[in-house]
Amino acid sequence: MQLVSCKPIQKASLIFLAALGVLLAPPRTTCAAPAGYHAAVLADSPYVFYEFGETTGTNAIDSSANGFNGTYVGGAILGAAGDNAGGNSDTAIAFDGTTGYASVGAGAEAFGSYVANSSYEFVFKTTNTTVQEFLSGDANTGSTVAYNVILNENVSGTLTANSIRIYLRDSSSHAYQAAFVDATVFDGNYHHLVFAFTNSTATAYVDGAVQTLAVTAGTPATFGAFTYPICFGAYDNRGTAGNFAAVTMDEAAIYTNALSAAQVTNHYNALIGLAAPLAGAEYMPPQVQIMSDMVLANNHFTNEWPTPGCSSCLSGSHPSSIWTRGTYIEGSLALYRINHDTNIYNYAVQWGQFPNWGLRSGDTDTSPDDQCAGQEYVELYQFDTTQTNRLTHIANNVNYWMSHNTGLSQMTYVDSIHMSMPAFAKLGMLNSNIISALKTNSTYLPMMYTNFHFIKSVYGPSNGLYNATDHLWWRDTTFLSGYIAEDGTKQKCYWSRGNGWAFVALARTMDVLSTNDAHYAEYLQTFQQMAAAIKAVQRADGFWNVNLAYTNDYPGPESSGTAGFTYGMAWGINRGYLDTNTYLPAVIKGWDALSNGALHRSNDTTKGPGFLGYEQGSGSQPSDGQPVTYTSVPNFDDFGLGLFLLAGCQVYQLSSAPGITLAAPVLNGNQVQLNFMVISSQTNGTLQLLQTDQLGANWTTNTAATLTTNITGLSYCFTTTNNLSARFYQVLLAH
Repeated sequence: MQLVSCKPIQKASLIFLAALGVLLAPPRTTCAAPAGYHAAVLADSPYVFYEFGETTGTNAIDSSANGFNGTYVGGAILGAAGDNAGGNSDTAIAFDGTTGYASVGAGAEAFGSYVANSSYEFVFKTTNTTVQEFLSGDANTGSTVAYNVILNENVSGTLTANSIRIYLRDSSSHAYQAAFVDATVFDGNYHHLVFAFTNSTATAYVDGAVQTLAVTAGTPATFGAFTYPICFGAYDNRGTAGNFAAVTMDEAAIYTNALSAAQVTNHYNALIGLAAPLAGAEYMPPQVQIMSDMVLANNHFTNEWPTPGCSSCLSGSHPSSIWTRGTYIEGSLALYRINHDTNIYNYAVQWGQFPNWGLRSGDTDTSPDDQCAGQEYVELYQFDTTQTNRLTHIANNVNYWMSHNTGLSQMTYVDSIHMSMPAFAKLGMLNSNIISALKTNSTYLPMMYTNFHFIKSVYGPSNGLYNATDHLWWRDTTFLSGYIAEDGTKQKCYWSRGNGWAFVALARTMDVLSTNDAHYAEYLQTFQQMAAAIKAVQRADGFWNVNLAYTNDYPGPESSGTAGFTYGMAWGINRGYLDTNTYLPAVIKGWDALSNGALHRSNDTTKGPGFLGYEQGSGSQPSDGQPVTYTSVPNFDDFGLGLFLLAGCQVYQLSSAPGITLAAPVLNGNQVQLNFMVISSQTNGTLQLLQTDQLGANWTTNTAATLTTNITGLSYCFTTTNNLSARFYQVLLAH
């Protein structure tokens, strides 16, 4: 299995924590369960499941409950070396690309009635770059049901090396076609490929990661049984095989339902020898999945908004320079720093160029919201320091604020902290000689603190909007008292996204300030106080409610506040400001809620893959934009994505500490087993198991643990005896 290659390890790396009685999976008896992949597939009721493990004869055995045993035909070479990760020790079938294929047994043709909601799953390897039929099913005329998986064809059916195309046609000749390009799939190593159809629309996965599809979409809807056999490795063109594939298949399955992302992940993890994740997302997803989710969401947005700048195209006829789009650019530039996709950078530059790097109401703009765009103008200048024009208008605006003391009249709502504070910080840290407008930028940071202190501890009858006891923020003075919740009761109201704005602002401000700044300690103290208060009110499903103070006020998940909190906590862990043992579980649950609870992975709504659900629209209180649901569409779809990307980029840095991924711990009696994989190119490090009985302190090396090698240089298991109700472990790779 070709896995993600990380940078070589330069120092010992803390990987993960596991506690008996806290993070344990159901009992198992071996480090790598034999036939784990086999069991995972069968648990999801495949319609056909060929393991291709035969070594003699021409019978292809169907392991599903349906028993559609088939036939090997022509140049189908049995006994080829299989993919033996995850305890799967059977052989594979090598199709020669000339005459070899496998014909599925009689009766399976009825599958044609189910193809609109179906899945196809393969474990295979190839290096061939000619057109090859991977899987096919057909009826007896050109106007009837058909489907194909074809290697090295693009979405239009033209030869394109390293592409994979899926084709689906109904009995009325309506066709859906989709394709993606991934050269790594054709590298001669085994890969896991899944196409999952929901209502005739596909989601594709390679090695557990969602792929971006080019689509030519028809609306196939009327289906019926095939006339000719389903084929693996060739196309049965009305009784005559052709388009033979030169591939080696170890496993192949088809299903009469769309596999979910969780099911695909479970199958892939079983294939590579990782135990299934625990319910409740106690373990960090791999970096490749985090990146895939961010790219999926970002591509959805840029496909809907291909033109970055506009004068009045946003909801309410707003221009693209307002805070909603500025927040999206924050997140997209964070993603650009990780994946270096120039399309992201170019999109942001074009966005800034459209208003000529100006604020919505010009240099004398007094709205804190409009300074949000200015933050990103500064970041885009820092990517290209020859473009000093990107600084001019935001610097002029901050100078106007300085001369008119604008902050003390405008910083009156918690959102303003996020919109304005990082702009002052970023400009204040620049060299004052860059442009003349920055000559007095040494005064920006003191004024930034004056504005922050005002809204935190001075403004309004409560001496600021920050409750120094609860360590959360009122949105504005209208929420200090007398708030009536949805159920009609009088309650406190700490609006989730409002607190998210403050939490994100503190992180983004401290991220650029020197730790020697006169007020850094107060910013950090406020941040840490907020983190503890926010963590305490996280929902069991990983989301946060719209009202942090009262769960029955429009109860239910909300993703924009969740993204802000997940970002802030992950940033705090990455910077060493928040304790990993305390806050990492909250981050994992938060990201799981966002990526598996809010992010749409298939075309199950009109918005399609990459759409973010549970997003509250713009507003100032829990009731705004309600009802907030998985499929509700907010009035602005940009700022929530920006927060999602900010969170994802920080979680990405936390995930898969260089060199190791750790699976769920396994308990068998008093034996603890920790399965893990070395995914770094560094293979000569020393593996250690550390333990402690008091989380966060007194780590010692467990010298009695047994290290088992399942796949040399790849898959390992530590086994140790434990007689306590709670003990914590970490795996270290050092050299």
